[in-house]
Amino acid sequence: MAHKKRDINENTRKPLNIRFFPEKAVVKEMKKLPDRERDRFLININLKAANEDLTCDSSPLSSLGHGVYELCINGSPAWRCIYYTGVSGQLVVLHVCEKTTNGQDRQIKNVVGKRLKALGSEPKAA
Repeated sequence: MAHKKRDINENTRKPLNIRFFPEKAVVKEMKKLPDRERDRFLININLKAANEDLTCDSSPLSSLGHGVYELCINGSPAWRCIYYTGVSGQLVVLHVCEKTTNGQDRQIKNVVGKRLKALGSEPKAA
């Protein structure tokens, strides 16, 4: 029996639900950002959830796992918003911060790693 391939255009997929995890911590981090950077991150998170083109740089953080990406606002200081797309139907914002070093930032890696682990051990909704 031949299987019919479904032709799914990326632009026709359902928008992802945006979630902050852990909510209190990410909201607190967002409040620390200057208004301009916070607004830019929020706009880009909504664009990504709707599968639209982003207005700032985005790159995968493969060292943290599959599905982990960062939105980048370069400058002095530079800002990062790390999100995860591995939860079905969700875009999970894990961490928002000022990037303080050139190259890899251990503090960001540690925080995101702990939050990913906590997200993975969270009970699944039935």
